[in-house]
Amino acid sequence: MISTATKRSILRWIHIVFGIPILGYIYSPFEEIPKYAPAVRLVFLPIIVLAGFWMWIGSAPKKSILVPLGVLLILLGITAPLPLAPAAQSMPPGTLRSVSRLCIFGGIVCAIIGARRNRKLKQPLSAREGGKS
Repeated sequence: MISTATKRSILRWIHIVFGIPILGYIYSPFEEIPKYAPAVRLVFLPIIVLAGFWMWIGSAPKKSILVPLGVLLILLGITAPLPLAPAAQSMPPGTLRSVSRLCIFGGIVCAIIGARRNRKLKQPLSAREGGKS
């Protein structure tokens, strides 16, 4: 079994190593960006986001999973239309746009609910019960 410190170290290195191509994507000449774009959007960025969420959740197991799920849905709503655009030509008009908006809206709702739950978990037990003893 892997200890939590080893797991955290592995995730940290995944986060760092997969962040290097994103730096190349950001600082490369404008003509080179189309070469990097699909790999960065579809491989490197999701891996970095998932590793970051895994580290965040692992740091405090009582945290709600809704915040990272919300952020993931928002990212999916923003990035999904890009690779799916060719497939969207066979769909009825506006279908892909409505799915994208639904992901973004669902992500915002999840993030808000999760943030409220996390804030409530940080309060002492007596404050959560409304001051009852």
